[in-house]
Amino acid sequence: MKSRIDLHIIQEVKRRRKQKNISQRLLAELIGTDHSFITRVENTSHPSKYSITQFYFIADFLECNIGDLCPPPNFYKPDLDSPLIGFGRDK
Repeated sequence: MKSRIDLHIIQEVKRRRKQKNISQRLLAELIGTDHSFITRVENTSHPSKYSITQFYFIADFLECNIGDLCPPPNFYKPDLDSPLIGFGRDK
């Protein structure tokens, strides 16, 4: 399942890709995958998403910073019952 953050990033990549007239096929070629993967990523009901490495290359090819593709701070309000809250923090 894609999170709200995943969906934001995917939609922003798609918007910028279309703005630069880059096809799914060309983007796939640029990041070393096939166009059906891009189709699955851009399908909101399919669980596929970009890896960190792919995300890095996409930002480079779209001539932007990774942060430009990410949602703004405070976009995502975490569920306080989530097991990830406090992850990595000393108690």
